[in-house]
Amino acid sequence: MKVIYGEDVKEMFGSKYIVLELDTFLVEGEELAAHAVIAAEDIALGDLADLQHWCEFHDKMINGYKTQQWNFVMDCASNLRGKFGGEIDSFYEIMKERCAEFDKNGIPDGWEPTITK
Repeated sequence: MKVIYGEDVKEMFGSKYIVLELDTFLVEGEELAAHAVIAAEDIALGDLADLQHWCEFHDKMINGYKTQQWNFVMDCASNLRGKFGGEIDSFYEIMKERCAEFDKNGIPDGWEPTITK
């Protein structure tokens, strides 16, 4: 798996790779989306039949994060572990930890789903 930053990543790599949005970063005033780019050969043969479903499920999880649906995101992240050849399981764990923290303590004032660097 590679992580690539930019807005046109799906257009550039989507025909040959699985491209999944991760986080969005604000760097020097510019928003850069981070995407995981996963080669199909990294996916178990048995998982290929459901690949489109899991891609859509991942996208729903990202949207849930952006709209502060913490419990939904945590459930999605749990269900997505092991998918995509386990290539982004660490990201799903991070999402669960973030959302658990937000669910427990609330979000900071002015929270945006963008990470400032």
